[in-house]
Amino acid sequence: MKRFGIIILLLLAIGASIFVSCEKEAPDYRLKWVGTYKCQKESDLHGDSTIMVYLDVAIANGDSLLDIDERRDSVNHGTSSKYLNYTVKVSAYGDMKWHSRSESNVFRFYATFYKDSIYVYHSNGYALGAGWMPTFIYKGVKIL
Repeated sequence: MKRFGIIILLLLAIGASIFVSCEKEAPDYRLKWVGTYKCQKESDLHGDSTIMVYLDVAIANGDSLLDIDERRDSVNHGTSSKYLNYTVKVSAYGDMKWHSRSESNVFRFYATFYKDSIYVYHSNGYALGAGWMPTFIYKGVKIL
């Protein structure tokens, strides 16, 4: 009888562990934004201009992070500071923002996803009102 009780307890423990290990992970909300976006890039760098570029959006290592990277083969801007390349935290609603300020530079990044579209505002320049801050605005639609 004692052996029967041990077998029952053992079977209950195994059964409980099966149900615990079968829990499904919640789907990653970032997956719906991963892909390539074809964007109009508006810039005041050399006067007002608009060009076509591609942004690649990928899941980054870390909680709630996305990599947003402008393809460098789509157009040559010269220095790397004129390309979009950020790893930022994204909310479940698709909103992102990042700011950085040092004695000499200010970087601002705002972005949002809406359905299959992306909107990005990015500027960098000099702090303390010492100069002009080039501004880049990306408006695009997911193509892949």
